[in-house]
Amino acid sequence: GIFAAIFVGFILPYLPAVIWLIAILAFMLLVIESIFAAPLWAVAMLSMDGHGLSSNIARKGWSLLLMLFLTPMLMVFGFLLGMIMFRIGAFFLNGMLFAALSSQMASDPGAFGSLSGILVMTVLTLFVAVLYVIIIDWSFSLINVFPARVFKWIDGIGDDLGAQTAM
Repeated sequence: GIFAAIFVGFILPYLPAVIWLIAILAFMLLVIESIFAAPLWAVAMLSMDGHGLSSNIARKGWSLLLMLFLTPMLMVFGFLLGMIMFRIGAFFLNGMLFAALSSQMASDPGAFGSLSGILVMTVLTLFVAVLYVIIIDWSFSLINVFPARVFKWIDGIGDDLGAQTAM
C-alpha cells in the first residue's frame, strides 16, 4: 500500500512533465530533420520541369517549413487542452469512485476496519493509480496529437507528428 501511495503522491504528478519532455524531443527531431532536408529541398526546386517553387517536392518542403513554425504553438494549445481534459476526466472519475465506495461502505461498514479492509484499500489505491495514469496519458498526449490532427487537415502532412512517432 505504501508503494501505491508513493506512486500516486510523487510519481503520478510528474507524468505530464515527462510527456511534455517527450514532445519537446520529438519537435527537436523535426528541427534536425529540417536542417538536413533544407539543402535537399533547395536542390529539388531547381528541377528542369519548369515548376520550381510549386512542384510536388517544393510543396513538401513548404509543408515541413509550416510544421516547423506552427508546431510549438500547437503543442502549447495541446498542453492546455490536455489540462482541461484531465480536469474533466478526473472530476468524473472521482465522482464515480465516490459513489461506488459510498455504496460499498454503506453495505458493510465494518469491512473497512479489518485486515481485509487494508487489502481492499491497497487494491483500490492501485486501481485508482492505474486509472489516473490512463487519463493522464490520454489527455496529455494531446501535446503530440493536436498538432498532428491540425496538420492532417493541411495537405495530410500531420503523419510525422503523431503520438506514435513521438514515443
